[in-house]
Parts: sequence; C-alpha cells; structure tokens
Amino acid sequence: MKLNQAEATHLADVKAQSLGFDLRQYTHSLAQYDAADGGWWVNYRRTTSKPGDLGHREFNILVKDKTKEAWLVLP
Repeated sequence: MKLNQAEATHLADVKAQSLGFDLRQYTHSLAQYDAADGGWWVNYRRTTSKPGDLGHREFNILVKDKTKEAWLVLP
C-alpha cells in the first residue's frame, strides 16, 4: 500500500469538499482498505438536517491506493 489510513481519509475529505459537501454537517469513518477494490473507503453520514435540505444523507468516497484518485460513490 502506498497510502496510510490518515492520508486516505484526508484525500477523501478533500474530494468531498471539492464536490460541495460541507463536512461540518457530516461525520465520517476512518478510511478502510479493501484489497479487492485496490483502494480506501470512507463513509460519510449527515448529522444535521433542516426542513428543505436536499443534500445527501450518506455517501462514500473511494480513494485508489496507487493513483490517489478519489471517486464519489452513492449508496
């Protein structure tokens, strides 16, 4: 593995923020490595909601270990 857990979590946070997610409204897991996917998974769950909120309640970011590319994955 090239990335460690903290690096993968940081890259996932950067990707989520670049997509417009306000991470103050979410909790997230620590990155978990999945050899089958060759990457790290971070799960985000919304902790706040207001009437009319249209944001996602849950999403995942997959960070590829070799390339450091990050992808949004909706459940």
